[in-house]
Amino acid sequence: MHPPSTAIRRTTRLTRTARLMSSRAAGACGVSRRTLSQVHRFRAATSAAVALSYDGNTFATSVYLSSRVYVFTRAGGVWSQQARINALVIGADNLGGSIAMSANGDVIAAGAIVEDSSATGLGGDATDNSAADSGAAYLFVRTGGTWSQAAYVKASNTGAGDYFGSSVGLSGDGSTFAVGAERESSNATGIGGNQSDNSLMQAGAMYVFTAP
Repeated sequence: MHPPSTAIRRTTRLTRTARLMSSRAAGACGVSRRTLSQVHRFRAATSAAVALSYDGNTFATSVYLSSRVYVFTRAGGVWSQQARINALVIGADNLGGSIAMSANGDVIAAGAIVEDSSATGLGGDATDNSAADSGAAYLFVRTGGTWSQAAYVKASNTGAGDYFGSSVGLSGDGSTFAVGAERESSNATGIGGNQSDNSLMQAGAMYVFTAP
């Protein structure tokens, strides 16, 4: 499957209804029963987010408020930094406040909750700064060990202070991309509601995108 590109299309908009699995439920799945040992420690300033490939040989992390994503790879049991990723338009946007990674480690989704553009949808004007803290999300792809920005993504109803990109999720094959906006304020329920409404402060919303 080809990696996601700027041709990603928005497929649906979901209001936030899910809740986190409790620690008790996690234990029932066997998560808490595994015995883990530390194999490596990466020293840096406070990490904002981390994501790991399925085989455990690629991981991404960020440093709080650095607006950069760092990628490390493991070969022959040795870890090394592969890349330091910036957005094409660099700003103090907290890029990497949320991170997700495809199973093979070749696609990274990253949120930037205090990005300020008033653009909507895909490929808008990232140099605009007229919607403070509206937020954005980015997709980066790896080809032959080189990382590049594949998509700049905004909500379809961009609003100042919505924090679009507060959470991100990526399917295993990297073709489906979900973005949360924890302070979006519509009172809509379910899927495809009135996104222009702003009567329920910080209700939150979720947006889903797919690659063609």
